[in-house]
Amino acid sequence: MRTALLTIACLAATQPGCARILYNHGEVEPGRIYRSAQPSPLMLRRALHREPALRALVNLRGRTPGFESAFAARHGLRLYSFDFSASRPPPAAEIERLLAVLRDPANHPLLVHCRNGVDRTGYAIGIYRQQEHGWSARRALAEMRRYLQFETLNDVPARVVRDGLRAP
Repeated sequence: MRTALLTIACLAATQPGCARILYNHGEVEPGRIYRSAQPSPLMLRRALHREPALRALVNLRGRTPGFESAFAARHGLRLYSFDFSASRPPPAAEIERLLAVLRDPANHPLLVHCRNGVDRTGYAIGIYRQQEHGWSARRALAEMRRYLQFETLNDVPARVVRDGLRAP
């Protein structure tokens, strides 16, 4: 019975929807940059009451869910949207624009997210780590795996980081 439950738990944990349920939340730079799956209204409200309070949202999904746009407008948050894909590399110009948003202290603290906080968020943060912190691709990939990015399911994010896609 324990083996069956463990198997079910492992299968559930590797499903993309599970990452969204758990929010796949993490701290990239304390007090500055955080990452997650698509935040719920409750998660956004909680982020406003933390110290320091959230100032910006970075959505990597393209279209922003209505509640996120309304929440940002109501609470004076900056909202940046990028139409990144989990299945193809992002354009270099969009990576350059994303890095500018992440570097701007006026946006901190900010939250970077996609649907599950795995593929698009993984390669975006991986590129940021390489550009800003001098991380190797190997180290950035190790961090991506901690947030449930598995190359066997989708190798695009790992390829983006490993091949060194960098803004000019």
